[in-house]
Amino acid sequence: MSQEQLAVLKMLEEGKIGVDEAERLLKAMGEESGTGQRSKGHSHSGADAVQGFDFSSFAENLSEMISSGLKGFGIGGNSYRFEEEFTGEFDTEGPVKIFLRSTNGKIAVKGWNQPGYKLVVKKTVRGDNEEEAKAYADELAEVTTGSDSITVEQRKSGWLSAGVRIEAYVPSSLRYNLDLNTSNGRIGVADLDCDIVRGHTSNGRVVLDNVESPDIQVRTTNGTIVSSGARGNLEAKTTNGSIKVKPAEASGEINYNLRTSNGSIKVDAPTGPEYGYYVDASTSMGKVSLDIGEMVYEKEDRAKVGRSHVIARTADFANKENKINMTMKTSNGSIKVRPGIL
Repeated sequence: MSQEQLAVLKMLEEGKIGVDEAERLLKAMGEESGTGQRSKGHSHSGADAVQGFDFSSFAENLSEMISSGLKGFGIGGNSYRFEEEFTGEFDTEGPVKIFLRSTNGKIAVKGWNQPGYKLVVKKTVRGDNEEEAKAYADELAEVTTGSDSITVEQRKSGWLSAGVRIEAYVPSSLRYNLDLNTSNGRIGVADLDCDIVRGHTSNGRVVLDNVESPDIQVRTTNGTIVSSGARGNLEAKTTNGSIKVKPAEASGEINYNLRTSNGSIKVDAPTGPEYGYYVDASTSMGKVSLDIGEMVYEKEDRAKVGRSHVIARTADFANKENKINMTMKTSNGSIKVRPGIL
């Protein structure tokens, strides 16, 4: 693979371009490289080399490719893995601050029924030998732990030659402020009560499982967002990926702001006479389906082909005990809200 093609993959990794643009550029480069006269015995041009390439799958699984060697992309050297483990206890009633920064690796934060925490940092480095790789790995990330915080910051980008995977297991009895950021890797948060949740990745999915917080904001590109059993306000944005929300039973008033492009949005809403819904849903190419009881429509623009925009609310919405406000927008995808309690 040429330096120009590697540069395109780097821009995709950094979220500067999307999957469609990367595919277009790589195909154009392949066609250009294949315009010259072929030598005898060669039956495939540069354009043929990228035909049929699954760019969406590539984007979501780029970190796995990096971890397993990337030999198919012509990256030299051997792959070495190094692991560090940190344990301790927090001396605070919370919120505990968890700040994690990585590239080319997954970030996972999970609550457990233990009094202390366990932090596992896994580094994957390519090098000519283990000694060289170990020296690079030692400077790759900085870990700081305190009585009320955990911080992991990757100091070197590494691009295709290195990656950091972070796993944190923390007491579920405490509250947390989470600030998680990676690229080419998934972000997962499970079984935690938080004041604030921030999660940002590219070329990877975001998964929230049994997370309670009044303020959740997650974002990715070229990846799916899944929120299951979460409680609280949720802002979720992605491109080239779907959004799936299965909230737990809601209490009071909560807000969902869900936006994507080239993907569908599905919400399994809690149901019952105590729930009221306000929905503002629009798509530029798809259908909007609301299956959550009788609704009063303020706007119902349903085109047979193309744009659909629906604004509706439950009858007697203002007097409902629990209110769920949903603002949803996508392009090239459907929007569906249906009943369902986990």
